[in-house]
Amino acid sequence: MRWLLGLLLLLPGAAYGQAVTPNFTTGTVNSTTNTNQTVAEIIRIETYGGTQYSVSGSNVTASGNIGPAATYTVTDATKDFSYSQVSLSAGIIQTQDIDRTITTTSTVQSLSVFSQ
Repeated sequence: MRWLLGLLLLLPGAAYGQAVTPNFTTGTVNSTTNTNQTVAEIIRIETYGGTQYSVSGSNVTASGNIGPAATYTVTDATKDFSYSQVSLSAGIIQTQDIDRTITTTSTVQSLSVFSQ
């Protein structure tokens, strides 16, 4: 008898539905969506250069070829003189970091109107 009761429980039962009729005639829905976004970034700019060497001046004489190994002496000690020497190695010659934060805010408002 128990097995008959178990078998009856496994049989599908009938499902009945009933029609649903809305009880409204008109309506509205207001919706507001706010969005905030923050982006933080760091931008690094590196400028590279090659080896550079320059010499300039007046009333100066170089011994041998002009270059880093040359010796420079004043030609006429009774007159004014000027001398400038610049030597740069290859590699990074400038680094720039830009640290910025960008914040954006947006608002979307919508209105839905419906009727039956």
